Amino acid sequence: FYAFEGSDNMMNITVFDMAGRPVRYLEQGAIAGRQGMFRWDGLDEKGNKVLPGLYVILTEVIDLSGKISRVKNTIAVFYGK
Repeated sequence: FYAFEGSDNMMNITVFDMAGRPVRYLEQGAIAGRQGMFRWDGLDEKGNKVLPGLYVILTEVIDLSGKISRVKNTIAVFYGK
């Protein structure tokens, strides 16, 4: 989930494994309104399930003035019975 003060931000969202390799490009150049949500389905770029473990989601937000903000979040992937 995201929320911004202004609108018309652009977002790039990339999922990395713990070795720093990109496994999925969720969004590239997406126009983001004031609030919204993106969801990762646990699949890599080829549509395969990623291995269980920790992943880093890097979100880059570019505002209208060109300022870039970056936020990293960690997520755990596991598969239950």
